Amino acid sequence: MGRWGAWFMAVWLLCLSARAAVPSLGNIQVRGSNLEIAGTHLEEVTTLWLASSAKPLPLSPDNLQSQNSTQLVVRFPANTFRADRLDALLAISQSGFSEFKPFLVSALPLTSASTTNKSLAQAQQIIGASRLIGTVIKEESSWFRFKASRGSTTTFLTLAGLLGSELDPVLRIYDAKQIELAYNDDGSAASPDSALVFRAPATQDYYVQLRDINYTGGSGHRYELLSLAGEHALPTWHESLLVKTSLNEATAEVEPNDTTNHAQEITLPAIVRGGFSRAKDRDFYKFNLHKGDTWKVQGLTRGLNSEADIYFSLLDAGGREIAKANLTGSEGGVLTNQCKADGTYYLQVEELNQRGGSNCTYALVIARDKPGFVLTAKKALLTCRAGTNTTLAISTTRAKYDGAIMLESVGLESLVSLQNNAFTNGATNLTVSVTPKLGLKPGTLIPLTLSGRPGGTNDVASAFVETRAAWKDAFPRLLQWPDLTSGCILLLITE
Repeated sequence: MGRWGAWFMAVWLLCLSARAAVPSLGNIQVRGSNLEIAGTHLEEVTTLWLASSAKPLPLSPDNLQSQNSTQLVVRFPANTFRADRLDALLAISQSGFSEFKPFLVSALPLTSASTTNKSLAQAQQIIGASRLIGTVIKEESSWFRFKASRGSTTTFLTLAGLLGSELDPVLRIYDAKQIELAYNDDGSAASPDSALVFRAPATQDYYVQLRDINYTGGSGHRYELLSLAGEHALPTWHESLLVKTSLNEATAEVEPNDTTNHAQEITLPAIVRGGFSRAKDRDFYKFNLHKGDTWKVQGLTRGLNSEADIYFSLLDAGGREIAKANLTGSEGGVLTNQCKADGTYYLQVEELNQRGGSNCTYALVIARDKPGFVLTAKKALLTCRAGTNTTLAISTTRAKYDGAIMLESVGLESLVSLQNNAFTNGATNLTVSVTPKLGLKPGTLIPLTLSGRPGGTNDVASAFVETRAAWKDAFPRLLQWPDLTSGCILLLITE
């Protein structure tokens, strides 16, 4: 290749790499109704997808405040954001998707932590309510100094894993004599992030040490450190992102129900809301069953922002255990049982580690176990050009139903067509062809919901295609996932 050929190839590769660059998100700050986003390649962003609203927001002169390669400011509708809650964002360009970026909605402005506060003597001063963002370096600590009056309470929250960071933080508080006064590793059973509530024994300066529990560090070990007056807990997801069940219709637990003699009577089917108010608390529920009936009990905890790990079992009239929950999942387990005889039965519920408190709550969904199926997509993010097709692998787990299953797009038939979209009798795997209509502009984002309809019977309910596992596979660094990703597939039209 001659000199001019090499020059042309270099220029071509440079242009190709620039064109293929996808947006990358950095700090995200909410100010009123505006979302301020830092990052790279933001000038190419055409659409934002906010988790709590679960729908695309195309950028337009009506909502775009400013946009360049490193900063993007977009105005959202009023009341979009909920203070002191977690939300998450995707930025989309014609080239592809950004990472899925969680962020905290807070009235406190983000301030950069010092890069020289590596010892108690160099501690960075904190005054009042603060929100600092920084990075932990391998085998080093970050130090902060604050003044507190005797008897006052201050809470320090470290957000890391909740925001997709590699950092596993630990917090310690010392006095000026370097005597350790307080310590916290995990602020809750649901998160590795730290939450330390400190009551000052005297009016003086105190020192906060923040480091990784394993002394690791680097550019991926980012954190937000919040200093707040009073007692606070780690933030939770926006309410719209939690497990959606008919909890408004739930039966509330009524104490005392700690033994079979005091069991709370319920009528099935039912949704029950309860909690463990103290350590070693147990709850019993009483109901009647008929021979041959099959009932399924689903426990819910994490999707309700609960720290509880629940265990439950089915007891006969004499108090003997006849079935127990399967605890393989991250939620509260599942129990399925076919009744052998008419009679009175009890459901015993307890916290697996015998903990209790206001954050140890749960819900139980009790319903008949009917024939049906569960559909699971292998991918949640799809890209293709308008008029061409892309493929999506879907699997099904069947329960007493071996018939055909027809897949359909919900409400978007005019934009997307499906081919090879039917499971034959007994089939458990299918590769569906998805084709967006010709004429859609590059950068268009189509949120897809797919539903499976049983063929030839009214005794089996339709089911939506689940995608939560696919979202986890796409963004493995996120340690916690809200329920927003259940059933959501995003199709991006590319050039």
